[in-house]
Amino acid sequence: MGTITLKSVVEQVQRTLQDEGAGVQWPQGELLHYANQTYKDIADKDPSLYTRTANFTLAAGAEQVAPSDCTRIIKPISNMGTAGATPGKTVFWQPYEDFVRFKPDFRNDSSDTEIKYFLQPEGERKYYYCYPPASATTYVRVNYEAIPSDGTINGVNGGSSDSVIPFDNTKMTMLWAGILRLAFSKEGADGNSMFADKYDGLFNREFQIDMAVDRVTKSKRLGEDD
Repeated sequence: MGTITLKSVVEQVQRTLQDEGAGVQWPQGELLHYANQTYKDIADKDPSLYTRTANFTLAAGAEQVAPSDCTRIIKPISNMGTAGATPGKTVFWQPYEDFVRFKPDFRNDSSDTEIKYFLQPEGERKYYYCYPPASATTYVRVNYEAIPSDGTINGVNGGSSDSVIPFDNTKMTMLWAGILRLAFSKEGADGNSMFADKYDGLFNREFQIDMAVDRVTKSKRLGEDD
């Protein structure tokens, strides 16, 4: 999560649009809507840019469904007891297909409040299994890719506080360009489509730069440049 407020990004967008003061074409409430849409566009393009660590409340049994804001489980971390407050033993991934061959009836084993493994069929994201099957009211700490919550600006569209952007500060240009591309997509002004294309190109170019930097960083970490 960054330290820059969404309000400051929206104000920068207004300066770029030269749309400040009375009688604006793009009210802050409208730009806030575009910002929240861009949050989701960024996370959809690269889910690794927005991750969370939180407790999953497991349903009784082996079959589980990830929370609504989870797009992909990165890894389980640890048991958190029956109150979600006490870190316990580590929970590990197990390859689903291998585990099922070894223990095809694992769903029928006795339930427990201490989970050993998470299992997920290949290609699945929302549905997974735990072993042993969970007892009612069992918590596990999990790191996962998530859908960003809507940002707020104090006094705009009912907002009571100025939230910070949900990404690293280095992604501010990406967010700024993303808001502008949506703002210029608004009908009613000549030449807007040209600017919409310009900022859409910049928005996507920021992703390409970010992905290139990430590849170089991973390469150096693995020693491939030595």
